[in-house]
Amino acid sequence: MILSELKNKHLSLDDAIYKRKSFKEKSITVGLCHGTFDFIHLGHLRHFQEAKSNVDILFCSITPDEFVIKGDGRPFYKQIERIEYLASLLYIDYCFINNSPHAIAMLKKFQPDIYFKGNDYIEHAKDPTGNIGAEVESVESSGGIIHYTNDIQLSSTDIINNYLKDK
Repeated sequence: MILSELKNKHLSLDDAIYKRKSFKEKSITVGLCHGTFDFIHLGHLRHFQEAKSNVDILFCSITPDEFVIKGDGRPFYKQIERIEYLASLLYIDYCFINNSPHAIAMLKKFQPDIYFKGNDYIEHAKDPTGNIGAEVESVESSGGIIHYTNDIQLSSTDIINNYLKDK
């Protein structure tokens, strides 16, 4: 994939919302994955693969650098780098940076048909951000559904803290 193609996959939040609305008018099923995606691992790849297999178009949004609350020196990769490597993945059709500390307001505007989260979010009480319940409510209020992907569960934070932090 050449650099110009990657840039075409990286949208502003407003452009992503506009593009999503145009897909909705054409009855094209749109999914959304959201997270920090600080260090891509096999669990993320399988998450994106399963998500893409359930929709026509898959968007991925990330938390901006200033709102990542995973500890000192985080995010490991800055938002422009995270967007670049997400855009290079064949499962993801478009990606964008959410301009907020959480996904709730963005989800109300974006209105995905399916919102994908990993199986580590099934038990809402264990969500470290405390936002998953409100995210699900935002998605369902616009007629969307949540889908918890069910594959290998790994942690970018554990990988970074245990193997990369001092490198």
